[in-house]
Amino acid sequence: MERTGTGRISLQKRETNETKIRLTLNLDGSGQAHIHTGIGFFDHMLKGFARHGLFDMDLTVEGDLEVKKRLQASPAYYIIKTRRFPA
Repeated sequence: MERTGTGRISLQKRETNETKIRLTLNLDGSGQAHIHTGIGFFDHMLKGFARHGLFDMDLTVEGDLEVKKRLQASPAYYIIKTRRFPA
């Protein structure tokens, strides 16, 4: 995690054989979200999650949606849920 004068910010990148994921999360944000997973409903839910949680999230997921959409959603969810911030 990176601490800056403006808040608590985390940057995470993860690559698997099927996906490339980049997440920037600012816990002291204003609810701004730039989500691009290729799965419309997943994008919608994550934007609402950030908006109502009042944190900023920038998430980009690249992968092969023709194989399985789950291969994009599962790793993206994993890196979001494993972000740990000190109190």
